[in-house]
Amino acid sequence: MAADLILHGGPIHGAEGADALAVRCGKIVAVGKSSEILKLRGPQTKLFPLEGRPLLPGFFDGHVHFLKVGLDRTFFVDLSGARSLSEALEMLRARAEARPGEWVVGRGWDESRWPERRYLERADLDRAVPKQPCCAVRVDGHMMVANTLALARCVRPEGQFVDRERGHLWEEAVTEVLSLVRPERETLVEAAAEASRFAASQGITAVTDMSGLQDLSVYQIAERRGLLRTRIFSYLPVEALPHLSALGIRKGFGSDFLRVVGVKAFVDGSIGAKTAALFEPYRAEMGKGRVLLGRGELARLWRKAMEAELPMAIHAIGDRAIEEVLAAARLAGAGLHDRHRIEHLELPLPAQLDRMKTLGLIAS
Repeated sequence: MAADLILHGGPIHGAEGADALAVRCGKIVAVGKSSEILKLRGPQTKLFPLEGRPLLPGFFDGHVHFLKVGLDRTFFVDLSGARSLSEALEMLRARAEARPGEWVVGRGWDESRWPERRYLERADLDRAVPKQPCCAVRVDGHMMVANTLALARCVRPEGQFVDRERGHLWEEAVTEVLSLVRPERETLVEAAAEASRFAASQGITAVTDMSGLQDLSVYQIAERRGLLRTRIFSYLPVEALPHLSALGIRKGFGSDFLRVVGVKAFVDGSIGAKTAALFEPYRAEMGKGRVLLGRGELARLWRKAMEAELPMAIHAIGDRAIEEVLAAARLAGAGLHDRHRIEHLELPLPAQLDRMKTLGLIAS
C-alpha cells in the first residue's frame, strides 16, 4: 500500500543510519534507507526532499493558553517586547490612534525588564489613552492595570481584587474586565488558526491547552475548517465538571486533533502579581498572597473529577498553595497512577517534593 508522504535525503533523529520516513493516514509506517522507503511511492505520494537536513520529532508544549497566543498576534497589543514603561505606553497610544472609539487591550508587560522597575498605573494609561477604555494585562495573566474609563465598567467593589486608585486588578477581576472585550467569534477562530500556524512554524506539533469552555467551541470550528496544524489536548475549567459529567465526557473525548484530557483548578495567583500564596510575606505591606481554593473544596472537586475519569491539573505557585494541594490530594484519595499534575510549582519546600513523589503527583 502506497505512502501518502515520504520525507527522504536527511538523517532521521532517533533512527541510526536511516535517511527516509514514510507516512500513511497520519501515521509513520516505515523508517529506513531512501532506497527502500522510496519503494512505497505511489502515484499520489507527496515527496519531501530533506536535502541533508535532519528530521526531528515535533515539540510538545506541556502548558499553554493557546487561544491567547493567537489573540496576542492578531487582536491584543503585544507588550511583551516593550523595553520600558514609556515604550509600552507608546504602543498602547499608537493602537488607540489607529482604532479610535474601540477598547485598547494590551497583554504581556513585565516591569521586571524595565529600567523603571514599577507597575503600570491608572494615571499612566489615562495620559496615554485618555478617550477610550484601555487595560493591559501583566505577563503572568493574574494582574491588570486599567484606565479610568475601563475601571468605570468594572462593578466589583473596592478591595475585592480591585485597587481603583492605582487602577490595579487581580485574578477574578481581570477575567471580568476581559469579558467585556471578548472578540467576535470569527476573530477568535482566526486567532486559533494563527496560534496553530505560529506553533507549527516553531516545530511545535502538539500542545496541552488550559482552555475555557468557549475556547473549546472555537477550536472545534477551526478543526472543522481544516485550520489546525497543531494537536490540542485540552484541560477545561474545574467549574465545568457538572456539565462534563452529565454529558459523559471522559479523558480522551474528542478527535485526533482536539481532545479533552482533564480539568484545571487555581489555588493561587502569581509571584509577579504578589498573589501567589506564601507562608512568609512578600513585604510587610504586601501580605502573603491568597489561597483561592482551599483544601476542603479542592478535595471535593478532586473526587468529582476522579469519578468522571478526568485528571486534575492544579495551578499552585507559592509554598502555602502547594501545601493546600498536597492536603487535598490526601483527603481526596488521589491515586498514584491517575496522572494528576501541579502546574508551575515555583516555590516548593523540600519536604513537599518528597510528599508529591509519595502521592504520585506530576510536577508540570
